[in-house]
Amino acid sequence: GNLTIVAIDNAACGSTGNQQTCTSEQIDLELMARASGIRDTQKAHTGQELKQAVIRKKTFIHSIVKPYNASCREIPFPASKIKERFMKAVIHA
Repeated sequence: GNLTIVAIDNAACGSTGNQQTCTSEQIDLELMARASGIRDTQKAHTGQELKQAVIRKKTFIHSIVKPYNASCREIPFPASKIKERFMKAVIHA
């Protein structure tokens, strides 16, 4: 009852070159949360909407933000290599 999940979604993978994510056009995280059984959800497009959702203690908040990433060095591996490294780490954990 005291858990709120806030998904801050800029629809971009900044550390690998700002590729669009599936949330840019195909996937709605709020609808996905509802389909997963979370009923008390809200989408927040502004700071005020986010504040109100937190005050109302929504269970899941899909916060839409501008696709901006701080200037940082890109990860020097292609997505396939990142996946491979992740899967290897999970299997050996």
